[in-house]
Amino acid sequence: MQFDEVETILKDKTDFHKRLNLIKEIKTCSDTRSIEALQYLAKNDYVFQVRLAAWKALTERGINCVKPVERPRYAIVLETTIERIRRYGKWLTDITEGFR
Repeated sequence: MQFDEVETILKDKTDFHKRLNLIKEIKTCSDTRSIEALQYLAKNDYVFQVRLAAWKALTERGINCVKPVERPRYAIVLETTIERIRRYGKWLTDITEGFR
């Protein structure tokens, strides 16, 4: 697999199964780019299963990194709700700007 393909899969947020398959493929590679890709996935991916699989692949290689923590569902729902309220408030402010 070419590294350009790896980068596109790393950034692809449509299907996390693609990233899990990528981890299976690159966990045996000894290239430094594969290690960087695994570290990126372990730190930055938003799907817990992908972060955990990348962490396992890194620890199997003997690379120490922080084990990912699964966030509770209520925290995720709360954050998205707060973000929606913030956007709604901004939208209302923008609409009422002309009435002042």
